[in-house]
Amino acid sequence: MTQWRHWRYLGALAWLILITLFIAALYTDITPKKVLLEDKTIEIKNSVIAGYRYGKVSWKVYCDYIWAGKNKTLFYAKKVNSGLVNDASGERVMDSIHSEDIRINTQYPSFDARAHVSARFYQRGSQRSMIQVFADRFLYFQETSFGLLEGHVSLKRGPYTLFSHDKVTLDSERNTATFEKGFHLISPHYDVTGDRMVIDIDTRISELNGKIHISRKGDTIPLNSSLDIREKTLRQLPSSITCDFIRETDIEGNHSLELHGHILAWQTDKRIAGDDGFYSEKEGLFQIERHVQFHAKTLGWVLDPIRKKNLKNKDILKALGEPVSFTCETCMFDSKKRSLLLSGKVVIIQPDLVVTCERFYYDDTLEMVSLTGHVSLQKGIRDRFECEALYLDLKKESFTSKEGIRSLFYLKKNTHE
Repeated sequence: MTQWRHWRYLGALAWLILITLFIAALYTDITPKKVLLEDKTIEIKNSVIAGYRYGKVSWKVYCDYIWAGKNKTLFYAKKVNSGLVNDASGERVMDSIHSEDIRINTQYPSFDARAHVSARFYQRGSQRSMIQVFADRFLYFQETSFGLLEGHVSLKRGPYTLFSHDKVTLDSERNTATFEKGFHLISPHYDVTGDRMVIDIDTRISELNGKIHISRKGDTIPLNSSLDIREKTLRQLPSSITCDFIRETDIEGNHSLELHGHILAWQTDKRIAGDDGFYSEKEGLFQIERHVQFHAKTLGWVLDPIRKKNLKNKDILKALGEPVSFTCETCMFDSKKRSLLLSGKVVIIQPDLVVTCERFYYDDTLEMVSLTGHVSLQKGIRDRFECEALYLDLKKESFTSKEGIRSLFYLKKNTHE
């Protein structure tokens, strides 16, 4: 029995050694070795080397001159004119591969492109959209459909450039690129940084995770713009957003974002926070939900300076000049309708005023504010006004209340009596 155990252990050890050698061959045979010029045993001009998987071309490399040494499974070339990578069905996911140096392993089909690597990611499907790729090194392993970009990696599409803080992994079957250890996206209008990013080339959907920071640059407003002074000022100011997760979609010019986890957006003295959010560039819609909190030093930015200067109602002027905070369950801003909607347990707080309702709606075009659903205004400690609907017309500088009106006011005692 003891002898059998010894043989069993020796057998397990032998399998372990074989597996180790196989892994070592897979990951080291492709790495560059110093090969002397006189060691060349095969030289080929105007050559094409291809790897096949399931009877279909997995990858191809085109070179003017390629050679091999004593190991007939390792080929070397100083320049790659072009190359491509396909998925298992033979559909292209990458092409226009260029490099100043390449090592090709035909035994374990793989290649290692080095020095000034460039390529293009392909969007599979009817609509072809391409992303330019640049790196110092590109390794591709046919059996796993796995690729790796290393050293000064950047992806470019139109005016957008995405930089990696480390390596970028590629999956030719899923047609995805994954930034595992940080990224930085630069565009004409905003910068984005985060810990991790996965790009789906086909669907043009990206998922961003961890310490995400979006910094939006202020817009340059043309001199002949029809926007009012307030709108120009707001658009010229930079703004920022931080959160834990973003799902970005860019389909047919419709750029949208889903945001989750510790959302915080701010612009100068205005800050809003919540748990979930949504933004659509095409619809001009921004929405934030769950435990929404907002704070601003004043409400002066709500009206155009010229319009505000013409106001006569002292109570409205005072309210616009004081700090304001609100909490609610949903906050939605529609830039096309120029409206703001707060809903769900709305509480608005100013220094001497607390307003509660179920729904607050501001129509900037009509300059109309409406509060509906168990409306309550608490001024100071004692004065209180309640109704089911309250309307404020900023143009007419008038208030209107409807249904269930109740009020409680304490009059100050006249000390001169």
